[in-house]
Amino acid sequence: MNEDQTLRMTELDHLIGSHRMQLLKAALPYMKIPQQKVFSLMVKFTELERTAELFNENESGQVGICSLDEASASPIDMLNTLKTYANEPEQDFIDLMVNFMQGASLYRSFKEEFPEKAEKENPLSNPFEHLKALLPPEQQSRFEDIQMMMQMVQQFS
Repeated sequence: MNEDQTLRMTELDHLIGSHRMQLLKAALPYMKIPQQKVFSLMVKFTELERTAELFNENESGQVGICSLDEASASPIDMLNTLKTYANEPEQDFIDLMVNFMQGASLYRSFKEEFPEKAEKENPLSNPFEHLKALLPPEQQSRFEDIQMMMQMVQQFS
């Protein structure tokens, strides 16, 4: 992970953190081990407490600034956001997934527009399984992880 990726904060980090907490985190490596333990726990407890407060502030229980409109909460959008926090091999894999999903979307559109032609041209019942079979075992595992995340996003949207 490069320096830009390690310094990048998510929207949630911005909501629960503070300038003072960032200064304390930056000072941790210069403290003795017992002090590091105490201050690290204090920082994380403060962040946890602030996270709970965010959910209590909104009656629906959603973190308002982190919530997206349903129209813009697609799995491809989520993958593109995750890509900004990923290392280079993960970014390459995310690119592969996004390209495949866009291709699958084009295929579905084609199939809806020309159902009789689509069946003759490509009888694949599940193109995701065919893609997974072409990947090396390590990428198959990542593929399954991403599929699971996309399914969870779809369930909660």
